[in-house]
Amino acid sequence: MTTAVTYPLTMPDPTMPDTATPSAESPVRAVDARVVHACVVIALLGAACASGSLVARSSVAPSWLTETLAATCIGQLTLLACVGWLWASGRSQTAVGVVCGTAVIAVVWATVLLQGGLDPTGLGLIGASGTPVAVSAAVSVLAVLGGFLARRTAGAARLGGSLPRSAVWGVAAVVTGAALLLGRLDPWVAAAASVLAATAIMIAGETSSDRERDVRGHPSTATLFMVGAAVGVVGTAPATLAFIGDHSPDRLSIVAGSMQLAGPIFVIWTWVALLGACVGVVGAAMLATIRQRSLRAVSNAGALVVIGALTMLSRTATTINLVNDRRDGGDQFFYHVTANLLAQGRGFLNPVAWAQDGQAIPSALHGPAFPIVLSLWSRLGGTTYFDHQLVSVLLGIPQVVFGVMLAHHVAGRRAAIVAAVLLLAYPNIWVTDGSMWVEGMMAGITTAATWLMYRWHTSPRIGIVAWAGALIGAAALTRGEAVLMTVLLVLPLVATSELTRKKQFRHLAVCATAFIAVIAPWTIYNATRFDLLVPLSTNSNEVIYYANCPDSYYGPRIGFWSFACQERYRAEFGDPPGDESVRNQAYRDIGLEYARDNASQVPKVIVARVGRQWELFRPLQNADFGFVEGRPRDILRAGLGMYYVMMALAVAGTVALRRRKVPVWPLWSHAVMVTFTAVYAYGNLRFRAPFEPILCVMAAVGIVALFDRYRPQVLESDVPET
Repeated sequence: MTTAVTYPLTMPDPTMPDTATPSAESPVRAVDARVVHACVVIALLGAACASGSLVARSSVAPSWLTETLAATCIGQLTLLACVGWLWASGRSQTAVGVVCGTAVIAVVWATVLLQGGLDPTGLGLIGASGTPVAVSAAVSVLAVLGGFLARRTAGAARLGGSLPRSAVWGVAAVVTGAALLLGRLDPWVAAAASVLAATAIMIAGETSSDRERDVRGHPSTATLFMVGAAVGVVGTAPATLAFIGDHSPDRLSIVAGSMQLAGPIFVIWTWVALLGACVGVVGAAMLATIRQRSLRAVSNAGALVVIGALTMLSRTATTINLVNDRRDGGDQFFYHVTANLLAQGRGFLNPVAWAQDGQAIPSALHGPAFPIVLSLWSRLGGTTYFDHQLVSVLLGIPQVVFGVMLAHHVAGRRAAIVAAVLLLAYPNIWVTDGSMWVEGMMAGITTAATWLMYRWHTSPRIGIVAWAGALIGAAALTRGEAVLMTVLLVLPLVATSELTRKKQFRHLAVCATAFIAVIAPWTIYNATRFDLLVPLSTNSNEVIYYANCPDSYYGPRIGFWSFACQERYRAEFGDPPGDESVRNQAYRDIGLEYARDNASQVPKVIVARVGRQWELFRPLQNADFGFVEGRPRDILRAGLGMYYVMMALAVAGTVALRRRKVPVWPLWSHAVMVTFTAVYAYGNLRFRAPFEPILCVMAAVGIVALFDRYRPQVLESDVPET
């Protein structure tokens, strides 16, 4: 594959030969681009159908549709037929890559599964679900031969000039539907019908009437990724299904060595297809990079897709192996149960009261954004704790992707590559995603808003600042302190811009309007439920009590928080009367009163809070406190060492950006917000989450700047003296 083609602005010289048109001796055959792309799309759909048949086969509550999918091999045969089609269309290298990639992945996963003694299909890894292995192998050969024959016959007969394309596609749909229906009768009949369906699909694609010739020697990025995704889904479907099933104990049972899944299967199939597609996309990008020996083998947008896929795979692996401790209490419990309550249409309730006594007590203890996103998955059937963990992994991808985009915008491609490595490797980021904390989602939104404001600084358009305001509003609905970004991020950039004062006010007004429009529905909703105004959450009041009590003012927990203080108060006095808004404001007043009574200790406590926030006060103890929140000590200590190094590199990156006249305040504004949060509440690693991707960006800029500065000296020192 090549990079994007840039066309000249002037007309070519007619006396010069047309080098873009292949000669008769050209080894590159002209191929209909639309036909090839249609073939690849069909292959991807066939792969999805194949993985769906595996999940359907493993379901203990089959329906006629799942039984039909499990009995047919239409997905696998369609993929193989499209491989034959690609070969016959002159894309032999792509076809060989699909076959080899599928074979390699299948062999690797087969070895893993056979060692574990678990077969999710119940029949064998190579055979199609519901079909004996021998039948599947024979029909696969027939499908490839049928693909060749169909393509040759259609090309010789020039069906595109005699039959409407829609008519042929209709015939293909009818044959495919017949294959699915006949699959309920007998696997042999289903296999034969699948061959006919695959053949009909190929004939339909060959009758494309628009001939847009593609003479490039490599497929486009989209085609490459779709082929890779199809390979990944087919090759990893059995193993991924076993992987998902092993971590869904609420839905899994093993009968005679075969996996049986209970409950909704759509969500499980989605995870199987998504993880398999990520494997295939990464593999396709690696293959293209090795083949062309260049990191520019894929476009910039394609590189972001690869980074997102790598993030999904790496975060899933770390979640399963390193941070998979289930949390049956605390904030994770709140998000998990609230999401399922929202999916049931019960609204935002106190999850503890609901779980213990079934009481429907309104609650706004945390912002609504994270539970709402989790509830979207719950509505599809993904109600387990593991489902919500994987959704939180998905929500952590934007901070990596937008962090790379931000680095590219402020410092170029090399800084973006280094930033991608740091964002993927930095433990303080990925440990948050897998632990199902809301901070990962917030960091992704604030990083996106920062990137937008840098774009606005380059090209001040009112639409960009409106989107930035909406994103900051969404971030505030995850954690309330994101409100500060309107003052720390947007206001300085707009106020120091070269716009006229009138335009500055207009842009600020649009940003504020978008921000208010996002948070207003939640604030109005709370006004109908509570006695006191709750703009974002009630937790911001209660946390003042946790952070202003004897345990957090004196002793080893100074500068931190203590739930034990509230427990002792409840044991002696009970909870204050009133609803959640009144009760938490009462706790706030108690905490503020304690701070006034111990005013001489407040400066010391604030210094300890800020020191904890920036790992300058008892950093190893912070790792122990993080373990209480479900974060392994060893990971936090590894993140601590990497944090110190990146902070030093961030200083170098800041200097480099200032020399290039790039504003650095939008980056460091996140640090100011994090510091304010520590002063207001307490010092905690989680609160630093919005700054972590920004830190990776500045460290990446520093690495590139230091490399450029000292590389000439190193090269000169290697030159021998004469």
